Amino acid sequence: MNLLSVRRYEEALTAYEQESAIFRETGEGSAWAGLGAALAELERVDESIAARQQAVAAYYDVGNLSGEARTSGELGSDLHQVGRHAESVIVHMREAELRRRLGDRVNEGRAVCNVGRGLENEGQYEKAITWCSRGAAISRETGYHQAEAHALRHLADALKSVGRIDESIAAWQRSVTCCQELGDERDEAVSQYGLGKALLDEPSTAASGSARP
Repeated sequence: MNLLSVRRYEEALTAYEQESAIFRETGEGSAWAGLGAALAELERVDESIAARQQAVAAYYDVGNLSGEARTSGELGSDLHQVGRHAESVIVHMREAELRRRLGDRVNEGRAVCNVGRGLENEGQYEKAITWCSRGAAISRETGYHQAEAHALRHLADALKSVGRIDESIAAWQRSVTCCQELGDERDEAVSQYGLGKALLDEPSTAASGSARP
């Protein structure tokens, strides 16, 4: 981030701090959400988390489901960024439920995948498989192939972690196809790399199995 950008975000931060001070007593979620966004841009993630937690609570108090869902997604991403995966799972579960209630299937699929990602990071692979499979299915249904590819990559990793190599390979292959359909060469390269590693694991798994008495 260049100096001009930093200065602009610092000015925005000051404005949001003043706004949040004015609206704090009334529970205005947008002020806290704006403050959280400015703090995130300045990479002050712990403070961004605190502001977004306040925003989520404020939106909840007034029944603003859309604001709560949006800010919960941002909060969950912040928590994931600092390694607080168990908390991010809870927040993204709430987001997924809100998206479902709002009829927002596109963002519901993404939120469901983020639950799976958090569970995978926590080592809860079987639960991660369930959530990532569901997230991929929703994204496939809505035609959001970028989110589907993302969900499939996490699904493939979780499947590999429990020794389901053939299914992991199939998930990687589908992820590659999604990226090709999008023309996303960068993400395709990531998926091709994962697929290659999974294919290398396949014969070693078979060999170790045949070596057993």
